[in-house]
Amino acid sequence: MSQYPDPAPYGASGSYGGGPVPRRRERPGARWFVLGALLLVAGLVLSVSAIVLSVAAFARVEARVPADGVSRTIPVEPGDEYLLWKRPGESEACTVVDATSRTDVPVRGLGFTSYTRDLGSGSWEGSRTFTARSSTIEITCAPGTSAVEVGEKPRVHTLVGGILLGLVLPILLAVVGFVLLLVVGILYAVRSPRRATPR
Repeated sequence: MSQYPDPAPYGASGSYGGGPVPRRRERPGARWFVLGALLLVAGLVLSVSAIVLSVAAFARVEARVPADGVSRTIPVEPGDEYLLWKRPGESEACTVVDATSRTDVPVRGLGFTSYTRDLGSGSWEGSRTFTARSSTIEITCAPGTSAVEVGEKPRVHTLVGGILLGLVLPILLAVVGFVLLLVVGILYAVRSPRRATPR
């Protein structure tokens, strides 16, 4: 009887055979494709939502006041700055009174700043601005002048920030989603099919 063990068959793992059989790498599962697609869709949805919300905030008005000499009461936020919008080419002659203290609210010109918008209700341009002192104002516009819309004074940095956020973050998500789909697609093409799990 031999003192030594029989040599291992050719190609088998062991002292005299080949090395260990490398572990087969399987294709990535479908969940990785779903994740990449979700990132792409999320980027698109975020982009549209951020831009729409930013533009909607710019166009929001509290009330439209006709130029008929009749006083209208409008709810406002104390301390916020509001803008009177008028029709282009028409004059604006409105007075603003604080409904709580019954005192005149100073209405200021815009200086070198200008605002224009046309978002479905016709063209409007910024005329003058005022700061609300309490939660209610009374506004009266003289007959023969432009009707006005009263809305919060647009914050340009908020509008620009919202649009940039609506572009930068979705682009990052879309890039990550695209790269993920690309890598998963390559791995799916070069790797072996996944083994069926026995029941």
